[in-house]
This record gives sequence, structure tokens and C-alpha cells, in this order.
Amino acid sequence: MSRISAYGSPTVGATRKGGSTEKTVGASAAATATDNTLRNAASVSSFLQTASASAPIDEGRVAAIRDALANGSYVIDAEKLAAKMMELDLGVVAN
Repeated sequence: MSRISAYGSPTVGATRKGGSTEKTVGASAAATATDNTLRNAASVSSFLQTASASAPIDEGRVAAIRDALANGSYVIDAEKLAAKMMELDLGVVAN
């Protein structure tokens, strides 16, 4: 925001009496936003490095599953799925 000062020129950021301005508050907020952006960029970079080092994606298998889902021929074995979920979550190996 701005207002006209006693001398007729605009005073950027002057919105309160006593000399406090939005410019000072804005600079602090901008610095915080910049810090957050840099931290987020570092997190994204770390994630991308981890993801690229993980197992490769079998594009052929993905396409086959996608096609099977689309045409209704994909069958889910509920017992096998539940056993795998228990194994991953609890460390329990089902027979």
C-alpha cells in the first residue's frame, strides 16, 4: 500500500502511524519465503536423487497392467495381497 506524504510524494509501504511500514514486514516475509523455498528445493533434489537410484520401472509390465485394468481382465488375489501387506507392515510372513 502507499499514501501521499506531507511533501506530496508517495511513501511506499507506509500504512501505520509511528513509522512502521509494510516494506519492513514484507522484507522479513520475503526472506522467510526464500528460506522455505531453498529448503523445499533441497528436499526435492534429495528425493529425485533417491528416486533415480531406486529400482528401474518396467514400462512393459506397467503397460500390460494398465491394459488389463482398462479391459477388465486384471484379477486381484485378495489373500496374496493381504499376506503381502502383513509382511510389509508387520514383518509377518504368511504361508
